[in-house]
Amino acid sequence: MARRLVRLGELRLLVTWEGGAEPVAGDVIRYVDDVNSRSPLRGLVEVYVFADAQSMESHIEAKAASVGAVMAARGMLSYHEAWTGIPALYFCREVAETHGPGMLRALVHHETAHALLHGALTYYALPADVEWGDLSVEEAYLLFSGVKDYEVSLALRKMELGEYQAPLVDYHVREATPDVTLVKTILQLLPLLDLFGGARRRLVEVAREAGLSSHSLTTLSELMSSAGGTLERLAEAVEWYRSCWPRARGFKQVA
Repeated sequence: MARRLVRLGELRLLVTWEGGAEPVAGDVIRYVDDVNSRSPLRGLVEVYVFADAQSMESHIEAKAASVGAVMAARGMLSYHEAWTGIPALYFCREVAETHGPGMLRALVHHETAHALLHGALTYYALPADVEWGDLSVEEAYLLFSGVKDYEVSLALRKMELGEYQAPLVDYHVREATPDVTLVKTILQLLPLLDLFGGARRRLVEVAREAGLSSHSLTTLSELMSSAGGTLERLAEAVEWYRSCWPRARGFKQVA
């Protein structure tokens, strides 16, 4: 794999790519700077660009094993983590070729905003001071990830980059299913729904299939917008979920 250090103001990008992925790596650097030029990052961020999704996930799994972390999700279009205290972003040429340059830009904006907002190790372990109640590990993970995604979408909206999330929004509403994973999708898309009327309608339809009313979605949106930080948003989201969500059973509870 090839490697290059790129300086963007006070941000240093250590970009590593597999053979044949160099053009995509160049696009990734440019899209990272879309975010960085509006809300500057500082320090080091690692960026990896793989040829395909299998190579990308194999690398992340190996890193997780080496640091004692858990790769909690698979089958995603891109990834981020900060298990060593250094934010790391992961992309692949296969996704860029399959879904197009607009999707790559949306993914890079999304993951770069995670590096900006959630670049510390504390954001990658379930907080002990949240009242989880009888939530399963899966439910807790989806809520915590969803709240962080909410913050990313909100930040991109404030940077006037929200419109560029269109391919990712379309993908999520197309893939949405009326099960427990829907809560993460809802949280990620809430700050962007008024930009995309069709996505709002589709998400409301799937939420109704899951047993949620449009009023409950409005309540969640109000709770998220009035909360003052990640932990407060997470506490509000957990309480909302326990009160409003048709609960799935059979998962291991949070210790």
